[in-house]
Amino acid sequence: MSDSWHLTGRLLGLLRGYRWAMAIAVVCGLLYTFLSLVPPLVVREVIRRLVDQSDGSAEQLGGLALLLAGAALLRGSARFIEAVVSHVVAYRILHDLAVQVYAHLQRLPQRFFADRRSGELAGRIVIDSAEVEAFLAHAITQTTQAVLVPLAMIAVLFVLNWQLALIALVPLPFAGWLAMIFWPPARRRWQRMRAQLGELGAVVQEGIAGVTVIKAFGRERERLAVVDGLSARVRDEIIAANRWTLVPISFLEALAGVGVALVIWQGGVRAYGGALATADLFVFVFYVTQIYQPLLHLTALNEAIQNAMAAAERVFAVLDAQPDVVDAPHASAPSTIRWTVAYDQVVFSYDPLLPPVLRGLSFEVGEGETVALVGMTGAGKSTTSSLLPRFYDVQAGAIRIGGHDVRDLPVAFVRGSVAMVLQDVFLFHGTVRDNLLLGRPEATDAELIAAARAANAHDFIVQISGGYDGLIGERGARLSGGEKQRISIARALLKDAPILVLDEATSAIDAETEELIQEALARLTANRTTLVIAHRLSTIRTADRIVVLESGRAAEIGTHDELVTLGGLYAAMERAHRSSRQWTVPGHQHAPMGLPPAATRAD
Repeated sequence: MSDSWHLTGRLLGLLRGYRWAMAIAVVCGLLYTFLSLVPPLVVREVIRRLVDQSDGSAEQLGGLALLLAGAALLRGSARFIEAVVSHVVAYRILHDLAVQVYAHLQRLPQRFFADRRSGELAGRIVIDSAEVEAFLAHAITQTTQAVLVPLAMIAVLFVLNWQLALIALVPLPFAGWLAMIFWPPARRRWQRMRAQLGELGAVVQEGIAGVTVIKAFGRERERLAVVDGLSARVRDEIIAANRWTLVPISFLEALAGVGVALVIWQGGVRAYGGALATADLFVFVFYVTQIYQPLLHLTALNEAIQNAMAAAERVFAVLDAQPDVVDAPHASAPSTIRWTVAYDQVVFSYDPLLPPVLRGLSFEVGEGETVALVGMTGAGKSTTSSLLPRFYDVQAGAIRIGGHDVRDLPVAFVRGSVAMVLQDVFLFHGTVRDNLLLGRPEATDAELIAAARAANAHDFIVQISGGYDGLIGERGARLSGGEKQRISIARALLKDAPILVLDEATSAIDAETEELIQEALARLTANRTTLVIAHRLSTIRTADRIVVLESGRAAEIGTHDELVTLGGLYAAMERAHRSSRQWTVPGHQHAPMGLPPAATRAD
């Protein structure tokens, strides 16, 4: 129960900045519902005057009719204002919440995303946030009405005849008991449904993104079976949740009928005996029916409330996740800096329960130098590069730019100083121009075209339908691998950052395209401090230094010739590389089946 109150408090906290507007909606909603008390009282007065014709005249009935019409007009106006204002506030908060969740997601550490599916996170931003709107637009005003209006009606009934009022309210405690019994299971069902719906959305999104792989392996039926199973579980949870919601509604309908029957029975006896006026009996019958209506409506609204509460829990779970890479209180960007990079006894682990990936790694990259990282798979090359722009922070040791520990520099400054060209190029659905301008949004057309020319990308871009304004599809689906890589290089050129992280991506590209990319990379690395992750030794022979990683440490450091002469790990990798080239088919960059992976790649 305390968790529910805490969650409700957090939901109500979203109203900051909109409290006066929501207060207007609540007041108008109460005015709308309290005016529903007026018609029975007016009819009561009409009945009383018709029964006792000595009291007043027929002309006075016109005044009562005018009062009834005025109440109806005011009630309709209040209803309109309440609906408009509450929905405007709810949709504004929905917008604020979706933006807040997305902004917070961008600050979360990389490990947060490694443990979750993108489709499930997208559902929290879009679907779950939208469910919260139902709570804000309806639950606040209608719950207030459902509580206060029956209390007002009960007060009127006690004024008219307190004995009959007690009899009429005999079923009410049972209604409260039903709510306490059925609402908690309904909420648990809705929670499970929301979690499974998020999983279903993630699987569907993943299936769409990987449709080519699914078709290539002929696994359409298997993937369909997975979606079918998840959808069936969502269906079953929704049916069960609705069952727990609808059962108390049915019982409340019956209890309302019992209350009316008690009023007619006991009220009729009192009316025959002269202890109760006929007009008062009419008010009792009408009000007892209406007392249970808000409770019935609230029980029906419970589905939306429980759904919104379950969605809110998932949204707040994202907002409660804390970023672990943040600006230090004293962080400031230096006015001048030398663009050197140094790894000083760096220790890093993705999981504190597992052995560290990097174990005292140390090496330096001078300003304008190119240093390559080589090593077998799992040696820590990609981890080393991801620490430089502070995707993660080290557990021990330090990474320095220009002698400054990157943890003492603003995150925005560090990432703005580093450009990355990754092997797995990610392009957004949109135009070529949109993707290039990620490097520098304020760039002019001349600068954009110059970067594309330097990356050997201009010629194929102008051949695309629409040219620089042509759509390239999701993840650049309309482009070849080499074209996507050159777009990535042009994007990095346009950013013009002084430090470059280069994850080489020519291992699966034909020789002609590789030559174009190597030319572009040569222009990109010129006069930049460059850290290269090398997958193929032939591409890093001219590096100023080569760092050979083994088990998270720098096993060897030197030039290509020095390391070959040393006769150590690098020399062995070089011999394996030369051996693999003897088996390579001309025009292709892969070895035949059966050749050991170590002979083709030095990951």
